[in-house]
Amino acid sequence: GIYKVDFYSNGNQNYSAAHLTKEIIISKAVPNMSIISNINKFIYNGTKINITGKISGLNSQISATLDVNNVVIGSTDQSLSYYNATAGNYTVFLSTRGDNNYTARNLTDEFYILKAKPIMHINLSLGNFTYNGTDEIVSSNIISLYGQLNAQLYINGNLIRSSNSSIIYKNGTAGNYHIEFYTAGNQNYSNALLDDDFTIYKASPILSLNLYPDSSFTYNKNPLLAVGSIVSIGSQ
Repeated sequence: GIYKVDFYSNGNQNYSAAHLTKEIIISKAVPNMSIISNINKFIYNGTKINITGKISGLNSQISATLDVNNVVIGSTDQSLSYYNATAGNYTVFLSTRGDNNYTARNLTDEFYILKAKPIMHINLSLGNFTYNGTDEIVSSNIISLYGQLNAQLYINGNLIRSSNSSIIYKNGTAGNYHIEFYTAGNQNYSNALLDDDFTIYKASPILSLNLYPDSSFTYNKNPLLAVGSIVSIGSQ
């Protein structure tokens, strides 16, 4: 504030009256404020970000408000912390209106938890092979913190199943197979797609043909006997 000081003397028999005046200004102080965080930018791993707003003034006479993403967390005359482990951008605003002794002041900062990439695998037991009655086993799995993420297994465009862990698919029929293992992601994980292909080739059947007699001969009224056989798995 502005202070005017007057100093008077009425004088006496030997001294005349006198008057002095001075003016002094005590300027408002700028409050000491800060926004700090344990980590400024990192990829989601379940760790909580810790954002703390601090303000200090003599005798704790001044307070500030902490705002994160336009949500008021609270007010403090010392420090106030905010915790969150969810991926996203965090815009932080620390503000004080000041008072008789301190000016108004605003601070802002940004912190980031980036989306993680899910861990996904597809494994084929055999790969490409010729039909022999054995099943191709497709093993797929997805790994996310706390099993929070689901993925879907598609074979030739048909949904097999959705799971937050592993999916097994078996098929031994000849044909071409296209595999897609997909997750749409969520707030903490990005979407992801794995694909693969395998073919079970058609097998050649085992055929045999026997003639009786087994050599050429001259017509003699005796019948020709032909015996054919085929061998396939499961006599299919």
